[in-house]
This record gives sequence, structure tokens and C-alpha cells, in this order.
Amino acid sequence: MTPEMRNALRCCAREALNEAKKAFAENPGVNKDKLSRPILLKHYERIKPLGISFVWLLYTIGVLNGVLEDRS
Repeated sequence: MTPEMRNALRCCAREALNEAKKAFAENPGVNKDKLSRPILLKHYERIKPLGISFVWLLYTIGVLNGVLEDRS
């Protein structure tokens, strides 16, 4: 993965994370899976043409949250 692709992935992951957090705050009683899935898919469509998998997007969001460790 080139540095440009990695940068685009981090940017999309950051935007998806911010949008999901905003949606969670606005709808506290709704199931988080029902809120986050459409948001993640929407942002994935932006990086899909680069050949980046959906799992990489999820992994990058986990790294941004501090749940996963960046091993690259």
C-alpha cells in the first residue's frame, strides 16, 4: 500500500468515525450496528476504487479508537 493510499484510508476512517460518533450521540437508544453499518459502507465506497478492502477500513478505525495496535 502506497503512502497516498494509506493517507486516503486514514482520512476516510477518521470521517466515518466522526460521523458515527455524531450519530450515536443523536440517537442514544438505537442499536449501534444499525447506525454504523450504512455510515461505514458510505465511506467505504470512496476508497473502494483504490483496491482497499472493507476490513482495512474497519482495522484503521480500530487503530484510531486505540482498540487495535498499528503493526505496519
